[in-house]
Amino acid sequence: MAVSGRMQHEFRYLKRVFRWAITRKYAKEDPTQGIRLQTTKKGDTGRYVTDDELRAAIIQAPIKIALIAYLGYLTGRRKTDLICISRAQDTKEGLVFSESKTGKRTIVEWTDDLRAVVDMLKKESDSTTMLTDYIESTFDTAWQRLR
Repeated sequence: MAVSGRMQHEFRYLKRVFRWAITRKYAKEDPTQGIRLQTTKKGDTGRYVTDDELRAAIIQAPIKIALIAYLGYLTGRRKTDLICISRAQDTKEGLVFSESKTGKRTIVEWTDDLRAVVDMLKKESDSTTMLTDYIESTFDTAWQRLR
């Protein structure tokens, strides 16, 4: 269970009080030592998007955003890996990814849907080297407008 902001605030305050008390010899140990509160990132709902929700978002999205979202669905890649995908990653075997988080190289083999999405991205892209011509903040803004 995630903790509230109020609880986190009070916990930090207790830690400060005990540090103060220990330095002045009012307390021998800090009972908060070793306790970690479970936190969640802002906006983390703890659930996956359903197929119907994804379909609804893709239908109302601009074509490039919809293609990138569907590419993410088909490949299971992070947004960062998708928006910086280059045409050189399009190989005979499939799409080659070097994961931004781990650096691990993987190949996602071609399916009919994947091939169609990549071909459409090539047609839509203004870049001769990149499949997508978004920077992360531009993509995020466009995605937020769908909500």
